[in-house]
Amino acid sequence: WNRVGVVGFRDLSTEVAELGAERNNTITKVANLLPRGGTNIAAGIRRSIDLLVGEVDLRKGEGRENGLKLERRKQIILLTDGDATHPKPKQFAAEYARRCARLAARYGIVISVVCIGDEDETSDGGRSYNPDLATQIAEIGDGGLFFVKDMRDLSSVFVSEIDKLMIRASALQAPVPRAE
Repeated sequence: WNRVGVVGFRDLSTEVAELGAERNNTITKVANLLPRGGTNIAAGIRRSIDLLVGEVDLRKGEGRENGLKLERRKQIILLTDGDATHPKPKQFAAEYARRCARLAARYGIVISVVCIGDEDETSDGGRSYNPDLATQIAEIGDGGLFFVKDMRDLSSVFVSEIDKLMIRASALQAPVPRAE
């Protein structure tokens, strides 16, 4: 049983689509997200961890006593320009984002990163772009890394990652034939 939720983040994070919301509704909400304000990547990852770890029920055998090993596949798809600006200073914001990515990894949560923008944006009136931090988070999170220059391409990458999750989950749930 696969469920998707969406957490948005600027200076703070917020739940945009609750875990388990209908697929097309979730995709629409992602498509309507607008880039503005600060970028608190750590807050987005942290809120996502809280939502995903809250899904674990040790009584049903979905985790282990230490709470760090999840049996169900949990994944964060992080959409960002990669430039962590909050909490200030920026160096702290980037390190805090990496720490939160390491925490997610300890819980067995995969983080794929969709880095939006391009290097030309760094000089057009303050827009920023940091593919290095995006790459580091994807590596820490043992997930995919995608670069998108145009927001119109975002939905196809997002749908592709969601479909991969569905295929993996279906493969995990397939019955294993018994040897006779």
